[in-house]
Amino acid sequence: MQKSNSPATLPNEIHLQSISQPNNSFDRQLLAGMPVACYTCDKDGYITYFNTAAAELWGRNPILGKDQWCGSWKIYDLSGNQLALDTLPMGLALQKGISIFGSEIIIETPDGLRRNVLPHPQPIFDSEGGVIGGYNILIDITERKKAEKAVRESKERFRTVADTVPAMIWMSGSKKERIFFNKAWTNYTGRKLEQELGDGWLGNIHPDHRERILNLYNESFDARKIYSAQYLMRRADGEYRWISAIGNPRYALDGNFLGYTGACIDITEEKLASQVLEQKIVERTTELVKKNEELLQQRDFVNAIIESSIDPIMVFDTNMKFLAVNKIIQEGLGLGKEEIIGKNIFDIIPELREGDISKNLNEALQGNGVHNMSYRSLTTGRDYEGSLIPLSHNGVIYGCLAMGHDTTQLLEATEQLKENNAKLLESEERYRGMVKEVEDYAIILLDN
Repeated sequence: MQKSNSPATLPNEIHLQSISQPNNSFDRQLLAGMPVACYTCDKDGYITYFNTAAAELWGRNPILGKDQWCGSWKIYDLSGNQLALDTLPMGLALQKGISIFGSEIIIETPDGLRRNVLPHPQPIFDSEGGVIGGYNILIDITERKKAEKAVRESKERFRTVADTVPAMIWMSGSKKERIFFNKAWTNYTGRKLEQELGDGWLGNIHPDHRERILNLYNESFDARKIYSAQYLMRRADGEYRWISAIGNPRYALDGNFLGYTGACIDITEEKLASQVLEQKIVERTTELVKKNEELLQQRDFVNAIIESSIDPIMVFDTNMKFLAVNKIIQEGLGLGKEEIIGKNIFDIIPELREGDISKNLNEALQGNGVHNMSYRSLTTGRDYEGSLIPLSHNGVIYGCLAMGHDTTQLLEATEQLKENNAKLLESEERYRGMVKEVEDYAIILLDN
């Protein structure tokens, strides 16, 4: 409550006598047009005038010259105790000849509605300093009080929620200073809230990380962008643990920047697990590189065998497309390797679609090997004997290996042998005939 012993005056030099009893038109228009509740009293506290705003605030029209000190139905202090009228701020102002400010009261209308009000009573003095009356301006602060209460309740709800969240919650003001930490934070650091506020929280960060984190925090803050970082922070037991922190800019409804709201969680176990996993990945990668080198060596070995073979060798996938061919095949088809690999055998040699090759390839790709195939090459005209061997991995067929052996010379030699045998038989028959003739002639000679 503020008090003043100096005579009070209204603006625009309103006549002192007219304040206690405003009779002229100018005074009444001035008071009636005020947007706040206003009324006047004589030196004994009887109401001599009130404007429309005052009647609306009181919920009634007091009787001039009869109602004393105030037009309210009932008046209470902030504790809810009803006040005697002569103890009201207006009564005290007139009785003591002082101005009174900041003394909040609660008024009640006849229908039971209560409003929070700040009265501003001022006594009016005559030229000799005697009190001749007073005026009072009543400021309705009910909505402001409700808003303040809502803000307090909102803050309390936020703190309650923040303190139940397992993550460490923090808030900063618009000047980068930290203004709030929840219980999870102070429990984790083992420090008092006062030690963390402002820039105090930086003392928890490992010295090797502190400068980097502060620079990142300032950079994100200045750019109004999301702040995200990982760093070592000291726990209450003195151990430095890995922390993941994130913060988002916070704005008022009017778009005014208020600061940041953020959260931190301990990721030490995840970090260690990640490091173990990374090590396993490195080891596995090294192992795979080694095996890949071995496979490349094996492939080179196999390729060397295939390329050096004098027999045709081919590998097909399940779509009967060439995966590998050796030089004998390339020479036989009259095509380069790049013209063959990836192409379907029947696209290169369409005539094979109707032959046994198509049937035998399908059989091999079903997992059944085909051997001792005899065929004549449509491109070279030579005779071959071949095999189709299914290729599989973990029981799944992924292709087949086709190998052939040129039997042209063998077949020619076989035919020649057959001819020679026939001639030998013929000669043998002639010889036998000659022997028979000799034997018959010898018998004739002996008989004679």
